Amino acid sequence: MPTPKVQKILKRLLLDPEFQKLCAEAQADQKNLKLYVAQARKQFNLSLYWEILLQHILMLGKFDEKVLHSGLTIDIEQDPITKQNYYKIAVYPETTQREVIETYGRITRFYKQADQTKDVRLAKHDDIDYRAFSLHQNGKSYKEIADILSSESGENGDVFEASEIPNLIKRAKQKSLR
Repeated sequence: MPTPKVQKILKRLLLDPEFQKLCAEAQADQKNLKLYVAQARKQFNLSLYWEILLQHILMLGKFDEKVLHSGLTIDIEQDPITKQNYYKIAVYPETTQREVIETYGRITRFYKQADQTKDVRLAKHDDIDYRAFSLHQNGKSYKEIADILSSESGENGDVFEASEIPNLIKRAKQKSLR
């Protein structure tokens, strides 16, 4: 069920003579539907929220309640390095708090079903922490650790000072306890 704001906009659109004319043109020229959707969004100042909805309305010339579902669209992308899926919620001006909450719940279920948890040792920042920790365990001084990390930073050019090293070691210890 669409929100009251969306219902109000829908009523106005469906009664608007210019929109009705656009619907007739879109139905006659279905291969250019995307152009008509773009024109309608621009002409009536509608956000991306309306993209799919407008495709159906322009094709049918009317609104079908089944087109709108509870919740928002979830974009699925894959991390190029870990190959794990991650999910994004597209939020538009018409989006309600209830829709975000429901959709967020769906996303958390996706993560649980895939048994996909964040590996705390994957981030580059974490690698530096663990490297400092291992060097410390090997008996290196803070100054020596700072020099080694600075030389290993490569093209990033990160420069570490001896005063930073205790914090790196502390973070690595805390992460290893998780």
